Amino acid sequence: MIFDFVEDDTNFAGRMHEILNPMAEEIRIFESAESYLASKTQSLAEILFVDIVLPGLSGIELTKIIREKHPDLKIVVLSAMDSDEILFQALKSGAIGYVLKSDLEKLPSLTAEIIAGGAVITSTLALRVLKSFHEPQTNAKDGFESLTTREKDILTELISGQSVREVAIELDLSLHTVQTHTKNIYKKLQVNNRIQLIRRASDLGFD
Repeated sequence: MIFDFVEDDTNFAGRMHEILNPMAEEIRIFESAESYLASKTQSLAEILFVDIVLPGLSGIELTKIIREKHPDLKIVVLSAMDSDEILFQALKSGAIGYVLKSDLEKLPSLTAEIIAGGAVITSTLALRVLKSFHEPQTNAKDGFESLTTREKDILTELISGQSVREVAIELDLSLHTVQTHTKNIYKKLQVNNRIQLIRRASDLGFD
């Protein structure tokens, strides 16, 4: 069994290698998304662990590329970024797990679960996600209907996992314009973060 890591922090990569070495026949470490893509051996791996912040392409961008090229490869984000928005970007991009680097001691058990066919989010994040989904529903239908055509365009991009900056590029708008529209969308749909936004859009049948 081969595990691939895309991680530019050599000290952290060494710790991951030590922790998972008993479970793997081979562990390969790449310092950038570009070097990983250049290897052209992605299909040999069982699991790809990828950091978010990398030189060049980000872990989110790499996840999108690999998901399209190798849909059966299990991709897990291993990051220090404790962010609802980044979590959902990762999952929407095709990752089947999101593990905080602060939960590294749980990596062997989580890896075993992934190998068995599961998907994982460490408890630190899972509790917050569940809390968001269990919050009382409010009637946002009127808010949805009040969205402008441009706001609906931006909402489509946001729930697909795009960052605000990526939306600005995609729709050829200024970053400030997209930020303003995004604030209006959140206000009209009565949400506070990306998790709630995706849930509300799903409840309204918007995709």
